[in-house]
Amino acid sequence: MIANETIESWINGIGNYELQKDSPQEQVDVGFAIDHYLTADAQRKLYADCHEDPEPMQAREAFIRFIATKYQNVKRDESLKEKTVDLEAFLGKEGLKLYKAAVEEEGKSKAFRDAVFFKSLKHFPGKKWSKRLILWVGGPSSSGKTYGAKGAIEHMDRDILQKTDQDGGNDVVSVDGSFEREISQTRQMALQFALAVGYKGIQNLHEHSKALVVKNHVKNAALEDGRLSLVIPDTFVRSPGGVKADFETYEKLDAVQAFAEVREEKGFRDRFQTSVKKMGDSRAWNSKAFNPEQISLNNRAIGCESKVYQGSYFKLGLNGTKLFKTYYKYRSRDKINLTIMNDLIYLVRDDKNGWRECEYHDNLDAKHEGVDFLRMTARAYNYWKANHANEPLDQWYSKHGKSRQTLTQQVITCKKNQKYFKHSALWNLLNFNGIRPNFFSNKAENKRRLQHQISVNEESIEALEKEIAKMKDLGKAESLQKKLKQYQLLQRNLKSSLEQENTKSAKPALENIIQNSPEFIPYVDGYVDILAEEKKELLEADQFPIAQPKPAVMASDSRDTGEFLAPALEKNKSRVHYVDITSGTSPRAMFIEEKFRDQTTGVKLTAVEKSVAHDPESLFEYALVMASRMLLSLNKAPSLKEPVLLFGGDKKLLPYLWTALVVLGEKSALMKFGIKEIAIVTPCFSAAQEMLNKKEFKTTSLHETFFKDHEDFVNAKAKELDHLLRLKADPEAQLSFLGEGLAQATRQAWGG
Repeated sequence: MIANETIESWINGIGNYELQKDSPQEQVDVGFAIDHYLTADAQRKLYADCHEDPEPMQAREAFIRFIATKYQNVKRDESLKEKTVDLEAFLGKEGLKLYKAAVEEEGKSKAFRDAVFFKSLKHFPGKKWSKRLILWVGGPSSSGKTYGAKGAIEHMDRDILQKTDQDGGNDVVSVDGSFEREISQTRQMALQFALAVGYKGIQNLHEHSKALVVKNHVKNAALEDGRLSLVIPDTFVRSPGGVKADFETYEKLDAVQAFAEVREEKGFRDRFQTSVKKMGDSRAWNSKAFNPEQISLNNRAIGCESKVYQGSYFKLGLNGTKLFKTYYKYRSRDKINLTIMNDLIYLVRDDKNGWRECEYHDNLDAKHEGVDFLRMTARAYNYWKANHANEPLDQWYSKHGKSRQTLTQQVITCKKNQKYFKHSALWNLLNFNGIRPNFFSNKAENKRRLQHQISVNEESIEALEKEIAKMKDLGKAESLQKKLKQYQLLQRNLKSSLEQENTKSAKPALENIIQNSPEFIPYVDGYVDILAEEKKELLEADQFPIAQPKPAVMASDSRDTGEFLAPALEKNKSRVHYVDITSGTSPRAMFIEEKFRDQTTGVKLTAVEKSVAHDPESLFEYALVMASRMLLSLNKAPSLKEPVLLFGGDKKLLPYLWTALVVLGEKSALMKFGIKEIAIVTPCFSAAQEMLNKKEFKTTSLHETFFKDHEDFVNAKAKELDHLLRLKADPEAQLSFLGEGLAQATRQAWGG
């Protein structure tokens, strides 16, 4: 039974979040004074739409009295421990109304927002950074983004960020909804009573608690203040437009904008998905006995959130993160890309073999960690198997494994994306929404850039030659030889470009742009132009066996092709496109563009087959890039008279290319066409493989399976295709698109 004195103490404690109990000492030392961290303008952002003083508390008092009275004589029912309960079923209609009124009142409480702000705030000691940090952390829900952010910041503080001589450390605010759920007295009281009754959680508690979402107010306050850094954990399943708007806002600030991706150990996607599910489930539901005596107004150690983990969002989180990663690499000023490896592994007790790796379908509800299952890094598990397999795993890990930093600490790596900068090595690169640097750079700058590229490429060639010389495995040596030939081919073209640069006369930048007839190249890392006869050498560098069929080819013989954003392809030359495959399995996938037939009309794209891994994700992304490139080369949609031609012999790639064209034709608002406008001229693929009849797709088709499973990714590509098509048709928008770089080049060209 809950005593009346206890209930009254809860009423008297409304709005007092007792932060001193579990907050960092630096916050305690300043007495949780909001003025110490936020300016007056920033506080106005934090308190937007808040109650005026004195704050009302009647709704919260009414709810707490209601639930405490309803369940004053609560007794735990063990038969409910594996069940959840609907909030209205638990509280009744009147109780649900009282709950909603209470969370509405609390969400507009200044005291609540202060408490969420302080819980979101973390101090990193040391010298102050010269610029504040804005760190995006991407990954599926429950993948460890918040946990990983701390390690990522410490890594950047140690190795990357520039610092001043000023002491005082750096304060970082995390824009994380878990803090508001943890802090809310109303939400936590409802959850605790449900746990005390015996349920493992409330299935729709999050749905009825949206009024508590104040993380955007915290973010806006931090941005307004100017002294605070930000961590933004994000699954990127929200509107791409909103993400891009936030990104562009941060790019305008005097700040370092970085991106960290939480991802799996390479080759262990299934394990990652399983671990994420188990983490999500454990965060959602209670697995330990919870007694009425544990109920308190500010219990932040309940052990569960009662926020349902949605496994279907795993792939959306992966794909959303990949999309943003690509966008960030092209558009960001700083291009700091970190990887946080999540190699967490769950192991369940097996009566026959001691312990086995947990599978996705294993149910850990009501199981006890350390007894029924274990959590550890794959590094620790593999170390035990190799060195201590004769000792019980649970005992070894408890006594020794946990304390070994090399087996437990986060694995964080950072890649400064040099290839996305204007001085990039290996090839002339194009920013996602930008123009090639040499369009508005002078002759000296072009020479410097090319010389730099040649020097860097030479180092790569030397390193490969040394590695090949030491290699004993002939299979691996052959693979490196292929790569070496590609580097050598690129090097010859870079040197040729430098020779041309040394002999040609300088032209005004604007005139150079006009004369070069630039063209669109979407979604690619970059390109290099090669002599047409060197196409064969490039393909041979990939070592196609004689008996192997020719690679897949996509072509259009339309005379109505349009070009923008890269120099027009010169006569007797081919263009090698480098594709950024976000899954990471084909980091340098390529395809070749040529003028079709007499090299004055139409476009032909040829896959460099061995450059792309033939797993579904790589083929999916690669096909969308090739299809987009084909469609952007045209000024009108394919027709029966001038169709897109699909031919070649790559039986795995051809269905993806065909489906990519079909879905872009379906989804693009500006390039509408149908299946009839795609002419298949190869015996290695037929539309009948994918179609049930002339209008319906087979349920097993790529269209209905893989492409629908990745529909958000496809939709984003279709939207960007339309965006570029609109830009292509609007000369004024093109000028705006080229931005300040073009304006500056124009002024220099005409002496302005």
